[in-house]
Amino acid sequence: HIFDVPNLVFVFGINRDELCTSLESLYGNIDATVYLRRFFDMEFILPEVDSVTFGRHLMQKYELGEFFGALSKDVNSRTPIEEFEVFDGSFPALWGHLGLSLRDIDHCVRSIALVGRNLELRNYMYPWLLGLLITLKLKNSNLYRQFIQGSCLGSEVMDYIYTATDLQKIDDSSVHALLVIEAFLYLAEAGSYGWAASALPALSQLQLLKDGEPLTHPQYLSKKTKEEGAERAGQLVQMINNFRRFGSESIALSYLATLIDLHQELVRR
Repeated sequence: HIFDVPNLVFVFGINRDELCTSLESLYGNIDATVYLRRFFDMEFILPEVDSVTFGRHLMQKYELGEFFGALSKDVNSRTPIEEFEVFDGSFPALWGHLGLSLRDIDHCVRSIALVGRNLELRNYMYPWLLGLLITLKLKNSNLYRQFIQGSCLGSEVMDYIYTATDLQKIDDSSVHALLVIEAFLYLAEAGSYGWAASALPALSQLQLLKDGEPLTHPQYLSKKTKEEGAERAGQLVQMINNFRRFGSESIALSYLATLIDLHQELVRR
């Protein structure tokens, strides 16, 4: 008999509150907590897993640091590894603020690892935009597809991200991460037109906002940026100009989406 095996211990993972509710619904007026003591000798409550710790563990597991370090050597620039280091320090917390489950975070990191390894050097995309697109596809696949197809603006994506984020709990690192994401969205929406200033409609609006001038096309800027005004606009202008100096030319969002979709089935395994 199985109960005659010495040193045999059964470990059950349960949601105690839900189980007690089910028992009370099934058996009526009983003390479900006392009832469960007939079956479980000891109880342990596991702490919530921190999304930051978990996300960084996965990045180490899938060797993203080593990948971007090697990429820096290939292109003879520290930009890829420096961008990844900032990404590693900020994005895992943002996943938590966006309400991603641990399974979702694992999906995102594995997708970044797979897609990043298949990007050609001339088409290198910073991990920020890649991480954002993969996250957006999980959270709001319709908006993701619209942005990829050019039928919605980066400002609309940014407005959704702010709506989905618990702004009351975010720290300074996450605030900065959201600002970086907004800058990359404005760069990405230029699509196949390249990174010339004339092809970045959001940049011209940011310049106007920074200088205290009326906006000619306010729809290109997020609600958050329009509310906060000149200081935030100045930060975004500086970021966008820095990112443009680091890159050669933008890759089409459709190309990046093709790589994300290509690895979708593999990531699900």
